[in-house]
Amino acid sequence: MSKMKNIITIAVILICTQICFAKEKNSTPALRDPAEFQKIVNDYKTYLSKVSKKDREEVVKFRMKIAKLNKQKAALYSKLPPDNQEYLKKEREYKSKLPLDDKTLHKNGKLRNITEFQEAVNDYYEYVGDIPAKTRHEVRKLRDEVQKIQQDKKLLYRGLSQEVQGYFKAEQDYRKKLPLNRKTLINIDE
Repeated sequence: MSKMKNIITIAVILICTQICFAKEKNSTPALRDPAEFQKIVNDYKTYLSKVSKKDREEVVKFRMKIAKLNKQKAALYSKLPPDNQEYLKKEREYKSKLPLDDKTLHKNGKLRNITEFQEAVNDYYEYVGDIPAKTRHEVRKLRDEVQKIQQDKKLLYRGLSQEVQGYFKAEQDYRKKLPLNRKTLINIDE
């Protein structure tokens, strides 16, 4: 168990240092121009008008199948006993305390102390140590089923025509450019 703690501690430290060095010190946020977004919307509308009816139908069928798989995944989770659902919720809370991104690595604009993360790892180990074997087994079973559903999604995507795969990639690119949240409204000067 202590070997695992050491590995996780080293991984946390490596992630912390990589994020610190990757972040520029003098980047100032500025609001983006609304005309820029209107141009993106117009470009997207133009792109959509060029998508064939056959491809649109394939997209709709694909999304219906994906929605069905997502419902299966949600049903699996809802079938879990409440204590197992509580375990998964707690696990997400512990993972949110680890520095997996820049947001959790910094606090009030300053680099957080590594010991905070080590405490989170230690707390998580203590919590996991108290989990009954039956709960671990059921959660592992759930994750296996979810993994199968994820594989089914990947197979569905691979079965799409090249044009439709291109459509999804273009849609994703346009979504990244549109102001759907606060992050995309702010332009970080590089």
